[in-house]
Amino acid sequence: MKQLDFLLGEFDLSYTNLTTEVVTTGRATSSGKVLADGRFYEITQYIPVPGITAVWLIGWSDVDKGFVSFYYDDWGHHGTFTSPGWEDGHFRITGDSAVFGLTHRFVDDYETEADGTVVKKGYVYVGDDLVPGDVVRFHRR
Repeated sequence: MKQLDFLLGEFDLSYTNLTTEVVTTGRATSSGKVLADGRFYEITQYIPVPGITAVWLIGWSDVDKGFVSFYYDDWGHHGTFTSPGWEDGHFRITGDSAVFGLTHRFVDDYETEADGTVVKKGYVYVGDDLVPGDVVRFHRR
């Protein structure tokens, strides 16, 4: 679980949403804490516009030899994701989410910059193409 310590604590987020016709930017917050005697981390994000709270539970699976994650938000969206862990300076987590009445396959790609800033680049599959969805910068408080 130590691989995910970069998500623990309090953050101010700045994001760019690339999925809208006109690219939008905004601010959000993220709070990460340890659960279940360190077996899971809970990451809660609040995005004031459009007004949504999203939660990720992520932990290590001895059976799958990788990370497993469960996502839900207060709009009823949900999903499951997996990751082998950090590889080549990236923590990539991939899975399917039911959002806005459809199931989509997503990839979130985290990396840490030299100054310690965490950057997440989100992608969504459209057919066989992996299309950029957003860029989120985590600024530790």
